[in-house]
Parts: sequence; structure tokens; C-alpha cells
Amino acid sequence: MQWWRSWFVGQLPAPSSQEHAAMPGMLPPGELETLPTDPPSEFDTLFVRPMTRHHQGAIIWLTRR
Repeated sequence: MQWWRSWFVGQLPAPSSQEHAAMPGMLPPGELETLPTDPPSEFDTLFVRPMTRHHQGAIIWLTRR
């Protein structure tokens, strides 16, 4: 379910460096790029750790509003 995609034409715009820095929990560019080539046995750990930081940052961002 990606209803929000209808808000944008084509690819989603990348955040500016200022927008990226202002959002707590945003992952550094490229952090998840190695997942396809990492050992499958390590996928869960390598995916869940940064996603946990990302979602914790989203909670911080939301509580600031």
C-alpha cells in the first residue's frame, strides 16, 4: 500500500542536506546499500539495527512538532 506515491510525479525527491540533517534518525546515504551482498545469515541484524535508530529518530521528530 503506497497511496502516498500519488503525491509525487516520478521518483521521490531526495532531501536536501539541510533537510536530512534536521531529521533525527536519518540514515547516512549508502548505509543499506551493502545489504544485498551481505551474508543472508546477517541480514536481520544488519537491517534491524539501523531501522531501529531510524524509527527512534522518527519518534523524536514527531514529538518536536
